[in-house]
Amino acid sequence: MLFRSPSYGLDFPLTAIVVVFLYFLLKTEGFKNTLYSMISGLILGIASLVKGQVFLFILAPLAVYFLGSVIREIRRKQDLISIFAVFVNFTLFIVFSFQIGSLWWRGKFDEISSAFREHVGPGNKYLESFPREVYGSLSYNLFYFKYLFLKGLGPLFTVITGIFFLRYTLVFKGRAKKFLLIWILVPFFLFSVLFKVHQLRFIMPLMPAVGIITALGSRFRKKILTFSVRFI
Repeated sequence: MLFRSPSYGLDFPLTAIVVVFLYFLLKTEGFKNTLYSMISGLILGIASLVKGQVFLFILAPLAVYFLGSVIREIRRKQDLISIFAVFVNFTLFIVFSFQIGSLWWRGKFDEISSAFREHVGPGNKYLESFPREVYGSLSYNLFYFKYLFLKGLGPLFTVITGIFFLRYTLVFKGRAKKFLLIWILVPFFLFSVLFKVHQLRFIMPLMPAVGIITALGSRFRKKILTFSVRFI
C-alpha cells in the first residue's frame, strides 16, 4: 500500500477528512452541542468536495450515532425539549453540509446515480480491479482480506492486528466499540460484495479505525506487557 501511494491521488486526503469528520461528530455529544454540530456539517460538506465516496464511510456511523442519541434522550428524560434540541442540531448539521456540498454536487444527481449503477451492476467494470481476481470467485469476494495480508499490512502485521482486533471485539464493551466496528465493517462489506471494482486503496479510510482497535486491543493490565506489545 505504501509503495503504491503515489498513484492513490485523493485517497490520502479522503482518509484524513473521514477521521477529522468522525472526530468532530463525537464532539457534538450526540448532537447536543450546537456549535460542533454546525462545524461537523461544514466538515462533511468539505469532505464531499474531496471525494463523493466519503459517504460510504460515514453514513453508517452517522446514522447509528444520531439514532443512538435520540434513543438515549427518550429513555433518559421525559423532557421533550432535549429531544427537540437534538433534532434541531441535526437539522443544522444537514443544512451546513448541504450548503457546502452543493457547490459541486447540485444538479448532478443523474451523474451520481449513473456512476453508482456502473460500479455495482454486472459487466466488465471489475476489469479495473488490481490485482484482478476471477469475477465471482471466493478469492474475488475475499479480495481485501487476501491483499491486506499479502500487500497491505503484510503477513506479520496482519496477524498481530487480527489477534488484537479479535481481542478488542470479544473483551471490550461500550458505545465506542460499536462506533468503531460499524466504521470498519459496513464499508468493508460494501466494497467486498456490492462494488465490482476492487482496489486496495479504496479501504484506506478504514485503516485509522483498524489502528485504533489494534491499539486498544493491545492494552493489558500489566504495563510491562502492554509496553512490550506496542514496542513490537
